[in-house]
Amino acid sequence: MATGVDVDFTHRLYGLDGAKISNNWSQAMPKLKTKRAAAKRFKKTGNGKFVFNKPGHSHLLTHKTRKRKRYLKKDAVISDHMKKQVQRMLPYL
Repeated sequence: MATGVDVDFTHRLYGLDGAKISNNWSQAMPKLKTKRAAAKRFKKTGNGKFVFNKPGHSHLLTHKTRKRKRYLKKDAVISDHMKKQVQRMLPYL
């Protein structure tokens, strides 16, 4: 074919840096995304438990008792049946 167009298909096999691009797209597992809302609310302890801050200690505190506000300050550990759901939301934590 003498069309005058130089067709070069090497850009499909090699990237801009010259490294060969793998064509096994279907074999690689996709990366898991972290739910950012959950990442901001839960922390993992050294023993593998998840802790979170109790709600209700940011405003409207005047009518709450001292004891109630004191207990709202402390972190709480999630229950066992919620652990699997939190682990699914935070795969790399």
